[in-house]
Amino acid sequence: MLASAILATAVLMYLAWYSSVYRGYRIMKFCGPLESAELIAVARSSVAWNESLDTLLARLRELGKQYGHCVELYEVSVEEYTRSVGNGTGSYRVVMKNRLGVISYVAEWNSSFEEFYVKETPYGALIYALYRLRYVNRYYAPQWGVIEHCPKLQASEDVDLWPAGSCEWLVGVPANQTATLRDEFGVPIRVGG
Repeated sequence: MLASAILATAVLMYLAWYSSVYRGYRIMKFCGPLESAELIAVARSSVAWNESLDTLLARLRELGKQYGHCVELYEVSVEEYTRSVGNGTGSYRVVMKNRLGVISYVAEWNSSFEEFYVKETPYGALIYALYRLRYVNRYYAPQWGVIEHCPKLQASEDVDLWPAGSCEWLVGVPANQTATLRDEFGVPIRVGG
């Protein structure tokens, strides 16, 4: 989000300079894709860090005014905000609507048990359960449609994690335990049990 704000400020400063050097050119405010991307980033941050979406949206409006963004696009109604975590599956879904249309962030995962294996640790041999995990993010905005992203995952030291293809991972968890992984944005994913 900060990187987006810095880029937008740099572009606006360049346009201001350019219009003063070349008289007759005017700066036009371009609205839409940047603001939609920022709304998705705010929704994702709300899920990742269990922060109030309203509080984050208010902060986005403040920063938008400061940096000359189209703050009218930050005026959204939250149509859906759901967290659903079950045995082997889960999803987070945030759907907002502004004057351009629907903007949404969806993170979904499902895991299935593969096999048990033995892992040597400094404390002796432990039995681990191996799961195949599929985890994907979908971002939707009227300007670009649906973008599917496969975020990188991070795990604690006692969890094994290997990439296994597009949006797929192999996850080793101590038998009869549940592990919470986090994606590169901090969003929690629960595997095992």
